[in-house]
Amino acid sequence: MPNMPGTTRRQTVFLRSFLKNPAGPSPADWPSAPILRRWLRRPAFLRALNTIRQTLHFQSDLLLAFAASSSSNNASATPTNPSTIAKKPNSPAARTPSNSSRPAKPSPPSTPHDSHPTHFIPAEPLNAPPADP
Repeated sequence: MPNMPGTTRRQTVFLRSFLKNPAGPSPADWPSAPILRRWLRRPAFLRALNTIRQTLHFQSDLLLAFAASSSSNNASATPTNPSTIAKKPNSPAARTPSNSSRPAKPSPPSTPHDSHPTHFIPAEPLNAPPADP
């Protein structure tokens, strides 16, 4: 494949590596920091990199919209009456304390700090006489 206009062969290989792997180039394929800074000063490389960024951003927005649409379609297709929902044996709705496979969480131990807070300072002394109106 020919080089992208305005970029070197190494820059073109780097930019095209985004097409091969959705997560981007592997760490070994990235240029060193000084080389990347030099590349970013070139308008053609910066334009190509911004185009890739915008494309990936659009793709993620599109996938998120599809997921939201699918989720709303699935939510509207489910029955609203709880008695008509089929309960699976291991679903959280079917689990009760008597048939749960894991023990119940123990309550945290009470500490003296919880029962008698010493950090509370009242606005008025507790033994002060009531104020006259």
